Amino acid sequence: ISRIEAGKIQASPVPLELPAFLKEILELHQSQADAKKLALTLEAPASLAISTDPTYLREVVTNLISNAIRYTPEGGRITVSASKADSIVTLSVADNGLGIPPHEQEKIFSKFFRAANAMKTVPNGTGLGLYLAHSLTQMLGGTIAFTSAVGKGTTFTLKLPA
Repeated sequence: ISRIEAGKIQASPVPLELPAFLKEILELHQSQADAKKLALTLEAPASLAISTDPTYLREVVTNLISNAIRYTPEGGRITVSASKADSIVTLSVADNGLGIPPHEQEKIFSKFFRAANAMKTVPNGTGLGLYLAHSLTQMLGGTIAFTSAVGKGTTFTLKLPA
């Protein structure tokens, strides 16, 4: 994080087939999802190319999926989706987990912040994951946003240049 803040790292974009990339990440998380009986699915066209830094995008997507697994109750579902319109690739991670209380949503990308309901459910955590995801997404030239409702879940959406 300190290297990002100091501008010491830069993205090195390469061509990337996004569906295969996402499938690989989901496969790495499948055992965690299985342990909680979570449905973990990918919705993406067979072919969707993007030029981005795979190391940093992997960090962002891994963080979002890990959080979704951590904060979704047993038997829930997590859907990762990707699409492209014009020159923008949209990537979403949606869950039907805890959700983020409305009065805490403005702080969600702040360093060291954790929502109260998240701390109650999962006491351990640094509050750095979403800060890192936000910082890396910006470094990749994109944006990250979310929608959330307590008890219904959260959807994080990345918009990246194709």
